[in-house]
Amino acid sequence: MKHLKVKALSVNLRLKKLALSFYLQSSLVDLPLKNYYRYVIPTLDDFSSTDYTIYGPKAFFANMPPSKTLTMNLDVPEPWLVEPVVAIHDLDNILLENLGETRTLQAVYELEALVLTGHCSEKDHEPPRGLQLILGTKSTPHLVDTLVMANLGYWQMKAFPGVWYLQLAPGRSSELYALKEDGDGGQETTLSKRIT
Repeated sequence: MKHLKVKALSVNLRLKKLALSFYLQSSLVDLPLKNYYRYVIPTLDDFSSTDYTIYGPKAFFANMPPSKTLTMNLDVPEPWLVEPVVAIHDLDNILLENLGETRTLQAVYELEALVLTGHCSEKDHEPPRGLQLILGTKSTPHLVDTLVMANLGYWQMKAFPGVWYLQLAPGRSSELYALKEDGDGGQETTLSKRIT
């Protein structure tokens, strides 16, 4: 403990003065910023709108370059598949100088689906070959299916938010394999796994 205190003390004694210098260029050849971000979070969970009127949260950008091609998109968590559903302009090729007197660009985005991902392996930690998984509800057990990648054991499926049950596909997959809880003491089962 004494050694750490002495080291910290010696560092503090050496940092008597700290100077930061910024060298500004008189003219810019290229824009220093390549991305412009605004974080917009709704204040209420209002999913009651039945039309495409835009009353939701808004982002404001000022002093944007009018002659550069811009793209408008959302920075969302990776498993979200979000798509624009209402947009007057091409959101991938925005030129502000072409908007004219219209100083507002509007778009409505919608959560289309979630990407459910996972990994699985055999007892010897090798990826299973030809394993099929199905995802569904209690009333409809097979709504979505996928094959597990033979080289990495990775799988993914598109699903909507909700409660889902993951299970082995009937046939060869359920004959050769059984689901097992993650960890050492897991029990093998042929039942489904609940995913929320």
